[in-house]
Amino acid sequence: MEPLQLREVLMFALALAMVVVAVALASDQIQTLPGCNSTCGNIQIPYPFGVGNSSTQPQQPCYLEPKFHLVCNNSNSNLLWSNLIVLSINGIAHQMDLSFWVARFCNDSYDNNPWIRTADFSVSRKENKFLTVDIPPRMRRISSVQAATFSNSTRDCSYSFLAKHNSYDFSTSHLQSFPYKTLPLVVDWTVGEQNCSRFESSRNEYACKDHSHCNDTDTDIGYRCTCDHGYQGNPYLGCTVKLRYAL
Repeated sequence: MEPLQLREVLMFALALAMVVVAVALASDQIQTLPGCNSTCGNIQIPYPFGVGNSSTQPQQPCYLEPKFHLVCNNSNSNLLWSNLIVLSINGIAHQMDLSFWVARFCNDSYDNNPWIRTADFSVSRKENKFLTVDIPPRMRRISSVQAATFSNSTRDCSYSFLAKHNSYDFSTSHLQSFPYKTLPLVVDWTVGEQNCSRFESSRNEYACKDHSHCNDTDTDIGYRCTCDHGYQGNPYLGCTVKLRYAL
């Protein structure tokens, strides 16, 4: 092999090794407080969410605020927020996917008339649809979900649901038998009840840690923490510098 070719091969191998190391380091970034479970079943639990208390001293709560308290059902590995099953938590987008019930009305009686109170979380306007109607901005409570009529040959039934975009595909067979009891619902989450200006003079009181900043764009209650430019990780635990390599 010519010296120039050998040099190119070695540089490629070095670049590949650096990519592998960078991916490994990124995957190992801390997402929970010490002594706290990072998963329930196959669901990742990034702080400020958490389950129970830390197993290490001083055994502090694994969550930032009560609204971030989750329960892991060890018998079936379901992760619960209130009485809803958590499907995923996105710490960067500040969103959580929940399994929410489909409203069903048959023979002049409600078989299921679900409601949800999301406290300081908002039902995501961008990520959900209620039939063909857009979600009002910053919706925080669904008092009830009424059903629009679908008729079939055996009985009149109606179904309505608030669900994540692209989580439901209509089929004519659903007019005979609707196959879903629940569908994914996305909520947007924030921390605290104040906006960023509240913490300009007292950074000790807010949740954004090292190399992160406060962001309250498009929020009416609370704020979000975001890693500073050039940093990555969990802003509620502290961000670390992004790895850069020059060959």
